[in-house]
Amino acid sequence: MHRAGCRTREPGRIRCRDMLMAALLIKSGMVGMFFLSSLITLLLVWPTNQQPEPGVFAR
Repeated sequence: MHRAGCRTREPGRIRCRDMLMAALLIKSGMVGMFFLSSLITLLLVWPTNQQPEPGVFAR
């Protein structure tokens, strides 16, 4: 991780912590969006994928 945001003239610690929190929030948000979209697509596709032999799902 590069600390470009930490080398400011203002109180750098607060700035750096804010930048870190923002990055973490964005990352978690992207992961959440990906998870949500995959879940929605799975729910949409699952009923149509029920036709194949049930032996595949019975593990």
